[in-house]
Amino acid sequence: MASKGRPYRTFVIEGFEVLVGRADEDNDHLTFRIAEPWDLWLHVAGGTPGSHVVVRNPEKIARLVAIERYKTIRVKPAAFDTEVD
Repeated sequence: MASKGRPYRTFVIEGFEVLVGRADEDNDHLTFRIAEPWDLWLHVAGGTPGSHVVVRNPEKIARLVAIERYKTIRVKPAAFDTEVD
């Protein structure tokens, strides 16, 4: 899935589709227009532009189960340097 021209960046990390807002104004668009109610929403601390992160949950599994399943995702800052085309 290409990220160019979208207000968010797309990554696949350990098989999970992860969407990250590009800038402050893009965070609301990502959170309220792109994310689905069953997706997992995260916030990166520190006032970082693009601090809203959505982990897709296409299986619509319960949030507590999703948190347990997705908490093993390890993201290094360098992971956000490469987008999925």
